[in-house]
Amino acid sequence: MRATDSRILPRLDKACWVVSAEADGGLTARLCASTGRGGEAESIGSSRGGWDVTLDTDGTPWVVFVSEENGCIAVRRAVEGRWGPSLQVSAERGVEPLIRADEFNNIWVFWRDGSPGAAFACRVCRMGPRSGQEMVAASFDRDQTILDAGCRGGEIWLLAGDREGERWIVCGTEHDGFPPARRIGASLT
Repeated sequence: MRATDSRILPRLDKACWVVSAEADGGLTARLCASTGRGGEAESIGSSRGGWDVTLDTDGTPWVVFVSEENGCIAVRRAVEGRWGPSLQVSAERGVEPLIRADEFNNIWVFWRDGSPGAAFACRVCRMGPRSGQEMVAASFDRDQTILDAGCRGGEIWLLAGDREGERWIVCGTEHDGFPPARRIGASLT
């Protein structure tokens, strides 16, 4: 199969995972050694609707994607060279998932609500040592795309943009919630 997009996740043992979106919509992972040899590609999800990867503070690779079974957001992680089962993150359909790790080894999953007729809401959920509940990080009165996200020191950041080039940012915490997103202006392009 031909890959349309690939990401690399280095390991500490002179090997890496290469996660690739395939032309047929599949999402595969291949463990590669520093010698250039690669193992067999393993199907780990779907690239349709978006996907992303990250490493947690222990070096464990995580992938987020939209499940082909129900359209919900799902994650998988590799442990001891094998990909674990798919875990559903969202209760409803979602698109454009992102995944980030914080310094406390929590995995934060961000996505845009994809339910038919839903408001333009960006959601977030914590995975990892103490999994949390899905929260609305930002709601918008017009279509937004999640551009980036980050988490550090207990703060959760989300950057969104609309078709007119406007950018919006919101910062909140899991315990205090999120204030309304602030407009930060148009993109530089």
